[in-house]
Amino acid sequence: MTTLTERTYSTAEACVETDVTPREIHWWLHHGLVTPSIHRGISTGSVHRWSETDLSRLRALKLLRLAGVELGAIRRRGLARLRADVNAALDPAQAAGLD
Repeated sequence: MTTLTERTYSTAEACVETDVTPREIHWWLHHGLVTPSIHRGISTGSVHRWSETDLSRLRALKLLRLAGVELGAIRRRGLARLRADVNAALDPAQAAGLD
């Protein structure tokens, strides 16, 4: 949930902050992989507002895609579980609680 003081981002700003293209965001929205938690427009041309948490999800999706993870796998397993898997693969010591 977003507080009144938390910064929100338009889709264009979210793209700049996350290095995700507007087309990627549109596709992910269309397929239910992401949903802006602040405001989800209901018609074409509606303005979406994204929170910091939403930007983290966009970044995670982008990294998973760059790592070669298929979108179908992301949908099936869930973004949070896949992010944990990727983090463990990138830093086994941290995943084992050894850091």
